[in-house]
Amino acid sequence: MSLKDYSHEDLAAMGVAQTSDHILVLDSELRVHFVNRLLEGMTWEMTKGTHATTFLPIEAHERVVRELQSVLDTGEPTSYESAFTHPSGKRQYFESRASLLQAPNGERGVVISTSDISSQKVELFDLEHFFNLTDDLMAVLDKDGQFVRVNRAFEEVTGHSSEDVFGKHHLEYVHPDDTEAASTASFGAKATYRLLKTDGSHVLLDLKMTEAPQAKRIILVGRDITQARSIERQLLMSQKMEAVGRLAGGIAHDFNNLLTSMLVNTQLALDELSPDAAPRELLESVIHAGNLSADLTKQLLAVSRRDEAVRTEVDLNRVITKLLTMLRRTIPETIDIDFIPGHRIPKVRADAAQLEQVLLNLSLNSRDAMDAGGRLTLTTDAVVINGEYTKAHPWASPGRYVLLQISDTGVGIPADLQERIFEPFFTTKEIGQGTGLGLTIAYKVVQRHDGMMHVYSEEGRGTTIKVYLPASLGSASSIKGQPAGAVPPGREHILLAEDEPLVRAVIERVLRRAGYKVTSTQNGAEALALLDAGRTFDLLFMDVVMPQMGGADVARVLYERGSPLPIILASGYSHGALSTEEFRDIPLLQKPFDPDALLRVVRKRLDQ
Repeated sequence: MSLKDYSHEDLAAMGVAQTSDHILVLDSELRVHFVNRLLEGMTWEMTKGTHATTFLPIEAHERVVRELQSVLDTGEPTSYESAFTHPSGKRQYFESRASLLQAPNGERGVVISTSDISSQKVELFDLEHFFNLTDDLMAVLDKDGQFVRVNRAFEEVTGHSSEDVFGKHHLEYVHPDDTEAASTASFGAKATYRLLKTDGSHVLLDLKMTEAPQAKRIILVGRDITQARSIERQLLMSQKMEAVGRLAGGIAHDFNNLLTSMLVNTQLALDELSPDAAPRELLESVIHAGNLSADLTKQLLAVSRRDEAVRTEVDLNRVITKLLTMLRRTIPETIDIDFIPGHRIPKVRADAAQLEQVLLNLSLNSRDAMDAGGRLTLTTDAVVINGEYTKAHPWASPGRYVLLQISDTGVGIPADLQERIFEPFFTTKEIGQGTGLGLTIAYKVVQRHDGMMHVYSEEGRGTTIKVYLPASLGSASSIKGQPAGAVPPGREHILLAEDEPLVRAVIERVLRRAGYKVTSTQNGAEALALLDAGRTFDLLFMDVVMPQMGGADVARVLYERGSPLPIILASGYSHGALSTEEFRDIPLLQKPFDPDALLRVVRKRLDQ
């Protein structure tokens, strides 16, 4: 006797009909063979032979089949919840318990006992029950898209209450630039757009729209991603600038070597000419262009991490006052410059030269925004950022800061470009009128000083850039002037280690012209081998980075040996990377350098 041989009477006699639950018997193909009572609107002709999933929601098919097949395969009972959709569209919710039914011939089927839990589901999902328990923003709209009510989270984030928005179309509260995206969003699909808040700002939401056809309502569920998106942008900016920085550092190092050879050789050629020689003007133009190129490499190094800050206690008001003289010479008279210093502001621990670069770059950027004239205002103040401020401004970190504000009355920055202004090489200027590095350098320098930058701008109303530098304690340091006067010649023997042939040749030429004896090597390993062989020298001059063994490595070996040999290091990078004990007393000559700078540092080191 097979499962199909059981009649309704047979199954009823087995007791499957003597229960208030709905009972279904399925064959091995999960098709309906028996039901003890039909649901509203159903007939036996509609039900007989249909698959177990016929009237279930599509999203439940795979899960239910998996549960029922498990009963057939293992014989172990199971339970699950599912919805049932009537032909009329009405939906009920059931809790089902499935167990194995085996006929005498061994054929297997499934007996399903279901209990109607629709009332519990309605209670569970009743808006009044959970509407205000979630941190997600929720809104109920009528079929025309007008607000019926909103939940607590919606009110707290946007400031709009149910009473304020009732009867108004939800698109009225969407940012104008996002209206199209909001109006074309489809049911069940995620959309991202901005909702306007009562204070005029906006909140960025990930939203999903669901239809409730029985209630003729539309449910909007949104999650505030404003802070997450801000953090994501900061991370992308950091990664982008890190990559550009690595590239810029490598380019600047190689370029500085070429500039060193060009500038030194040009200066030597100039020294051979009489004051009225015709080529002098041309050679001086070459040196001028070379110095401009050297300034560009400094900017590239500022983008990279190779140009580390040398920090001292700095009075920001004094730095600005010192810079004002140069700004007034650089900025047209059609632009008024005001400086409003804060009183008794704390000092900042910073590299004064790099702060001057930040001030200059930001001021010149403001100048370029005021072709028709205007006003540039610099102000300083002491501020404290607390936790409440950081909640509303995700870019901020709590602490005590000295705030520098640079404001202009220029053309302003379009909103869609404000997120890009600190990107390397991004500029709105015409070709040939800017490198796109000014704001990038300022951003990187401030970031490296553990500070923050924030821009506020409106088209036609100007721009304000706020620079927050961590406050410090201590006295401001002074910057010593450069020594003057002719450099005395020498007779000492200098060991030179430089891997770049052009640079090595030009250093040899300058030193020998000044009376020094020079022995040259191509890297630190060769120089160390000469020292290990017992050769004696009065000074060791090395490039920091070289193949096989760099100057920094040789200096470290000699320091560990306790060698008294004076050392000078040269590099296209910065001395910030040589801040450990063994390099404390070693001067570093920054490439590119001129003959006078080279001879001066050599003479000073030998005399010490």
